[in-house]
Amino acid sequence: METGSGWYKTIEKADIKLQLHDIDIKTIEEINSNNFSIDSTKKTITWTFTDLEPTSKDDIYVRYYNAKERRQWEKYKRKREKARK
Repeated sequence: METGSGWYKTIEKADIKLQLHDIDIKTIEEINSNNFSIDSTKKTITWTFTDLEPTSKDDIYVRYYNAKERRQWEKYKRKREKARK
């Protein structure tokens, strides 16, 4: 999510909540923004900003992986390594 960097003046308070419906929290590899909390029970990530004058440094980025696809990729890499030997 990109911030409203063109926003005029500061934002007094902003609460951003991301609901991770079909995403397992254990598959999250990176969250690049500060001021976040994770609720494993509700499967949410929440950011709270106060007195924010948004810049690109405030962009929110979450990287996760699909566990099934990751297992398939690892299996493929092992097969490929075996074939090289």
